[in-house]
Amino acid sequence: MNVEELIDRLKSLSIRLEAQDGKLRVHAPKNAITRELDDAIRAHKQALLERVAKPAEAALLKAPRDQPIPASFIQEMIWFFEQMHDQTAVNNNPAAYPCVGIGLQVETLSAALTEVVRRHEILRTRFVGDGETLLQVIDPPHPVSIPVTDLQHLSPLPADERERLLRDTLRQACMRPFDLSHGPLLRVGLFKLGDDEYVFQIDAHHIIFDAWSSGVFLRELFDLYAAFASGQPSALKEPEYQYADLAYSQRQRLGPETLGRQEAYWRQKLAGLPPLLELPYDRPRPLRQSFSSGVHVFEIPKPLIQPLMEMGGRNGCSLFMTMLAVYSYLLARYSGRDRVPVASPISFRNQPELENIIGPCFNTLVFCNDVTLGLDWSTYAGAIRDTVLEAFAHQDLPFGRVIAAVNPSRSLAHEAIAQVSFNLKLSETPTGDGGANGTSQETDYDTSMKGARGGDIYDLSLNMFKDAFGLHAYFTYSHALFDAGTIETMARRFVDLCQAIATSPSPRLDALPWVGVDEARVLMQQARGADLPDVPPVLTALAMRAARQPDALALIDGNSAYTYRELFERIGRIACWLRAQGVGPETTVAVHAARSAELMQIVLATLSAGAAFLPIDPAFPNAHVSRILDAARPTLVVSDAADDGRHGSHRAITVDAVVTQAQTFASVEPFAVHGEAAAYVMYTSGSTGLPKGVVIPHRALANYCAAAAEAYGVRAGDRVMQFSSVSFDLFVEELFVTLTQGATLVLYPRERELSVPVFERFLLDQRIDVASIPTAYWHAWAAVTAPLQAVPALRTLIVGGEQPSPALLERWRAAWPGVEWINSYGPTETTVITACWSDSAKVMEDRERLPIGRAIANGQTYVLDEALRPLPEGISGLLYLGGPNLARGYLDDPVATALRFVPDPHADKPGARLYRSGDLARWRRGQIEVLGRSDTQVKIRGYRVEPTEVAERLKRLSGVADAAVVAVADSEGRKRLAGFYVSDRRVDANAVAQELRQDVADFMCPETLTRIETMPYTANGKIDTNRLTALIDTNARRSSIVPMVSDTEKRLAAIWGRLLEADHLGRNSNFFEVGGHSLLAIRLVHAVRNEFSVELAVLEVFRAPILSDMAERIERARAACAVIMAETDSADEDLELFRI
Repeated sequence: MNVEELIDRLKSLSIRLEAQDGKLRVHAPKNAITRELDDAIRAHKQALLERVAKPAEAALLKAPRDQPIPASFIQEMIWFFEQMHDQTAVNNNPAAYPCVGIGLQVETLSAALTEVVRRHEILRTRFVGDGETLLQVIDPPHPVSIPVTDLQHLSPLPADERERLLRDTLRQACMRPFDLSHGPLLRVGLFKLGDDEYVFQIDAHHIIFDAWSSGVFLRELFDLYAAFASGQPSALKEPEYQYADLAYSQRQRLGPETLGRQEAYWRQKLAGLPPLLELPYDRPRPLRQSFSSGVHVFEIPKPLIQPLMEMGGRNGCSLFMTMLAVYSYLLARYSGRDRVPVASPISFRNQPELENIIGPCFNTLVFCNDVTLGLDWSTYAGAIRDTVLEAFAHQDLPFGRVIAAVNPSRSLAHEAIAQVSFNLKLSETPTGDGGANGTSQETDYDTSMKGARGGDIYDLSLNMFKDAFGLHAYFTYSHALFDAGTIETMARRFVDLCQAIATSPSPRLDALPWVGVDEARVLMQQARGADLPDVPPVLTALAMRAARQPDALALIDGNSAYTYRELFERIGRIACWLRAQGVGPETTVAVHAARSAELMQIVLATLSAGAAFLPIDPAFPNAHVSRILDAARPTLVVSDAADDGRHGSHRAITVDAVVTQAQTFASVEPFAVHGEAAAYVMYTSGSTGLPKGVVIPHRALANYCAAAAEAYGVRAGDRVMQFSSVSFDLFVEELFVTLTQGATLVLYPRERELSVPVFERFLLDQRIDVASIPTAYWHAWAAVTAPLQAVPALRTLIVGGEQPSPALLERWRAAWPGVEWINSYGPTETTVITACWSDSAKVMEDRERLPIGRAIANGQTYVLDEALRPLPEGISGLLYLGGPNLARGYLDDPVATALRFVPDPHADKPGARLYRSGDLARWRRGQIEVLGRSDTQVKIRGYRVEPTEVAERLKRLSGVADAAVVAVADSEGRKRLAGFYVSDRRVDANAVAQELRQDVADFMCPETLTRIETMPYTANGKIDTNRLTALIDTNARRSSIVPMVSDTEKRLAAIWGRLLEADHLGRNSNFFEVGGHSLLAIRLVHAVRNEFSVELAVLEVFRAPILSDMAERIERARAACAVIMAETDSADEDLELFRI
């Protein structure tokens, strides 16, 4: 670090330097100087000596009183928040103090208060904007009276009831918003409970007050009261500086060089963060923050405090750093993220001149903590220490300008960058008198008022303070997101972590305990599905059905229908013919054809012959088909059309030829297969650029059919729709579950269109009882469906393949109220599905995402940590799947098999395995929720896709030097692929796309392809996906610019262009997407006033950020000659916020 950065870091650690007899003296708190810091001080010793020897610069500059005084940076930020969240009390700072047995003199207290307000200009300051800058308006001194509310009528009540009513009264008093432009911004009151019993309440807006100010205010008020009560004048020295001087000094001294250096640091430090830290919410996030908060108070046990401090000392960590490390680890486990941004308010009163100033003297820092689970605690704590020290060394940049530099996505639903906060205060004085350092501790009344005053701006805040009595803590949490029980559990786990860390020398993070033996036993039982008895192979089960109900309909394809007797006889003939072609156990028959009754018969006959079928979608391009065939080496390929070279050297025959030739063969009984014999091989996307073949044995297929039939309620006589392509997992479900249960499989005609009216007519006409469809198609259906006139036969609908939308389920449920809707989950490696969740109650829970439920019969769904230990409710981990439905592994790929199929440490049977799904999940209310992926794999239209495989295929195309593919979400959260390529020959994107379509399946083709000059990489050599994603947004905006139409639009665009220094503006441009932020919004309002002679409220900029919408509002205001006022909140508007 250079000398400037070193000085910043020393100041942040309260390390003081002085020159004495030509030597550098260092005064530092205990454990503050690390080896790294010591080396830096020695390296820069001479430069530091020169700095220290210079005459000290005045701490503050005096603000000239003959010109407007700007607000401080933090006041700007608070003011803007208030503009965006009208009529909120979230920035109120209430406190209440009992005054008993002191003979309180109300008039004397009022006189003392008047003097305090006279002494401190900030207590009589209000705020106005001049269009460019937020200004402080300081009103002249004036008498301040204290209203007294008589509550003596509560005296006869029982103590508990009296206390409850008093608290309610205090809460109500602190819920009134302040008017920042008119003031006053300080309110006080006395509540009289008896002849000599009062409660004194103060409430000040955060824009003029902070926690330190409370101590200064109370100390002066009590000193003045004592003097006036005894007939003495004030003995307090007049303040040398006022808060206005601080605000002025701040702006004068924070020069461009410092701003630029610190902006660069924060831009790099916070790059790549997701917009939201997802925690185990109990309800979906509302479109706007509610600021209704709850409080959960708890204590760190006294025996742990000293060991925690000693352990922190060994790691060079303060108690603040140690507790931040515990909190960050807790949040990482709850969220599943390894980078956890935590906001923290920091005071900049590190100079004597600031100690007695009242006003908000703080900034917000974001500690972006890396939580690497393979580290030991000492190494991890050291990294947290370095993060904190770095942040303190760059603390001068106001948080609003940090946000502007990082430019994160913005929303009125949550705070930008960090949605959780942490703070820890130290005090040796447990009373509320302010203590020697001017801080004030909270009373019991204060804590009870926190939720009522409007709550916290963060989803979750952990506040701690240490005094002579112990280490106290409380969580403040959003009522809109969390139940009290969730936070209570979180607090208990925080204490458990403190216990584990304090009693172990340096545990590994991934070895920290989460559950006890009894809780682990319950979790393991919860993860296992019901037991099912052994079941016969599927062809044996089909033979039994044919014997039991020979004349029942088994299969319907248009005008063709087959009974179980007819179907079984045809299967036997084809199986006999297949055996004659050399088909048998551990061989494969590729079926590369569209859905038909004949194809179903060939698939079933392949199993009857003892072989495995290999489904290949006929829509796949030839190159992709060739890769699958070359990898699987099937004995035979059955396709729709005569071989035209598409199958290379592989022997191929048409579906019709197989059926025709098999007619001359005798029907045979199914081959007696072993449970581990392969039943089918299904190929999925692979990260190496080549697809992987998943081998499903008969044991798994038979178990799955029995479990799925039980889960879905499929029974003999049901009519089940066959809808999916042969290469999709649901094909296996539709075919085998239906026929093993004696139901009728009804094929959806392949020539029939997939429009919703046609699809719904098919369900009605064919009297379908059970249907399974991909989630992607259900989304399209649910978005447009309406209540039917006819009563459908449909009893059960199963969706699967990707995350379904809760909002669309509500809509679909209204149109199809009598149908059981089931969300199914399972990768190919676990034979179609492993878990499912039924909305059988027909009641939507408050959910941000729909669960996958619990394991089906014989299945196992474990949420485990890195050591394969069970994780409790709410803690995210990897989802491991087990049971007899597991695949054998990957065809001819023992390395990949060993990586994904691991020994099951929890099994009773030797040799049992678990499949490592790669999905992040957690238990919630006894059900499993899937949170996302631990890798880059995505689901596109229900198919698994590895973006790296698509990128590898791109790289092999002619003229492409390098390529990358990223998955991005649309406005409804559905994934799509975007491709980028580098080409020295400047190959056109359309040509690249056309060539790629000949090489990979349609669902693997990126929706957009962009040629770039060079591939962006991060500092550690990985492709910078954030920069690629930003290119998508920029290109989309520029390619979709719509020219301005009206004169107002053109004039408004000119204003935007000047403010944003932007071109490429259109009537569909978004103010915030082209560089706008809140400071510029203030200037925009002023510019609009000057240009159009109308008032545009700041909130309107956020409600109508599109240029044409903003222009329309200006035109309406001009026509009406009225002021545009901010409209009332509308829950259905998607509003964005950039808070400065």
